[in-house]
Amino acid sequence: PLFLTGDIELPDIPLIFAGYIVYAWLFNGSGGIVVVTMITHAMNNTISGNFFSPMFQGAYSVRQSALLAVLWSVAAVIVIALAGPARLTRRSMEGAEMAPQPVPAGD
Repeated sequence: PLFLTGDIELPDIPLIFAGYIVYAWLFNGSGGIVVVTMITHAMNNTISGNFFSPMFQGAYSVRQSALLAVLWSVAAVIVIALAGPARLTRRSMEGAEMAPQPVPAGD
């Protein structure tokens, strides 16, 4: 685990879980199209990981990670409040896809 080696700061733990919620909502809300989630994840890594993170070192880096975790957590709470559990699980999507289709009368 990268947390034990110090490669990832502890504020990244809530950031990861909040990201899971937001990405699950994006994936399920797009009808299971993974490209939307992939593009969002790539944009997040490009902006926050490759652009802003190198600007901070030491304690400032930990503070930046904590602020990012707070932002992602707020986004996750908003998603949970507005979308509800129906959009955060695939069960509802699979149930809709597995519904029996009517058979035409001539077959």
